[in-house]
Amino acid sequence: RRYMESRLERGIDSTTYNANEESRLLHEVGRKCAAEMEVESPLWRLDSECVLESDPDHPKIIERFVDREAELMKSELRPRFFEFDFPERSSERDDSQMAQDGVPVGDILLRGRIDRIDVDASNRYFAILDYKSGSGAKTLTNIKNGHSMQLPLYLRVAEDVLRSHFPE
Repeated sequence: RRYMESRLERGIDSTTYNANEESRLLHEVGRKCAAEMEVESPLWRLDSECVLESDPDHPKIIERFVDREAELMKSELRPRFFEFDFPERSSERDDSQMAQDGVPVGDILLRGRIDRIDVDASNRYFAILDYKSGSGAKTLTNIKNGHSMQLPLYLRVAEDVLRSHFPE
């Protein structure tokens, strides 16, 4: 989120993407975030090195992220929503009301957060990005068999959310 906000603050056009500039910006934002955290764990230094440091033979998390973003920029979709809570937070509802609310899917009320939703210029097509979805792609077979439910649930929620933001 801070990375995307930094892009906007610096006036970086969402239609252009320079991997070297993006990597520098991500490292800068990452170092600021790490400096703000007060972590007492002896493993913190190792964890932050895994994210922030890099060498050509072993690309780290940031470089993999930059490569993924470069691929995503080839599409017509652009980042629009970050850390999107559902149901949406509002100043009119406190945390106790939020805990009771949810987005209805059948008889179930869902609450959660979608890391990022990218939308095209016409607001007709979208993609959901989940930064912590684990290793490996989700297969259609796993989804159909109910072994991988997060993406279908996020799609259902995002569809409703986007209709409320972009009425036809």
